[in-house]
Amino acid sequence: MSLFLSDTLVGVQYQWLGLRDVGDELCGEVQILATDRPLLLVWQEATSEGRWAEVKRVQVDRWAKGKKYSICRKGGASGTKVRVILRGITSQSSQVVLYEGTPWGAPILLPDISLERGDTPIIRISIPSPGAYVLRAFNRFGEEIFTIPVELHAPQELKYAVPSSLQGSFLIQVYSINSQRVVVEKPLRI
Repeated sequence: MSLFLSDTLVGVQYQWLGLRDVGDELCGEVQILATDRPLLLVWQEATSEGRWAEVKRVQVDRWAKGKKYSICRKGGASGTKVRVILRGITSQSSQVVLYEGTPWGAPILLPDISLERGDTPIIRISIPSPGAYVLRAFNRFGEEIFTIPVELHAPQELKYAVPSSLQGSFLIQVYSINSQRVVVEKPLRI
């Protein structure tokens, strides 16, 4: 998708060429058609406080007529909100947002593991995303105590009643078969 814009930065004409994958990097590309001043092409990412932090910048030459500029970033975490802007050299100068979104996908909601104490301890595992998982428990010696494969089609809370014969410290893991990694693990004392 290409956009030809000239009204948001007075004296500047540009064409946003979009985001594209280049090897293991994601690149934003813009073509400068005309400019009356030097510019900056800036890659920003949202912080946990909700502000934008500058990650990278590329200077655009004043005589860049017809030249393409790229700004690239190695793959980020899913859920990372990104913004690519074109602005003047000073931080007070006007700017235009070329792209704003989550290019690496929506945030991944992680499962939660908790222990409900009572006559019979219950391990609760809340899994917010559908998929294929393996629930595993290891004792303090690293020996596997149980392995339970589950296939979920909707978010679900699973409960495991701990037999009275199992006592001590355990490491509980939720392994995602789809992403082939442990998505969450938590030590519990029963």
